[in-house]
Amino acid sequence: MNIFKKVASLNYRKDILPLQMLKEPHKILVLFPIEPYKSDLIIPAITNLKNKFSSSDIIGVTSEDHSLSIRNSRLFNEVVCYDRVPKLFSRRFFKLRNEIKNLQADISIDLNLENDLLTWISGAGLRIGCISSPFINYRIKLKEEKISSEEVANKIIKILCTSR
Repeated sequence: MNIFKKVASLNYRKDILPLQMLKEPHKILVLFPIEPYKSDLIIPAITNLKNKFSSSDIIGVTSEDHSLSIRNSRLFNEVVCYDRVPKLFSRRFFKLRNEIKNLQADISIDLNLENDLLTWISGAGLRIGCISSPFINYRIKLKEEKISSEEVANKIIKILCTSR
């Protein structure tokens, strides 16, 4: 494991799902996959999330390539777009970090299967994802080896919506 990841995550590591954070989250951040995905298969899961947390703001974070279908959806209160994930500690990294951190999300749902950088910079108290990472403090364990981002979205949001 990279020593930087280990040191950076020391104050954030939690092993249980804090149910009090699920009572009334003000902002829920949905980090869409960096890899290609079919947004029409993820939107039903986001609809369930919006129905369950109707008073919460849902913010989508996605790349410019996939932003059109998300911007057209009325499920999101705000959509943050980036052209590509920046290199660590570059000028673009700090700009994107400030933009995402200023959203002050309570919950971050990471649908990425490989990259956890956006989860880390979100600063959310509850960071949910499916990859083994020190930056994700509630990991959804997947039994399947090959799984798509759309299936990850459906599993994470199903667990989130039923644990309340």
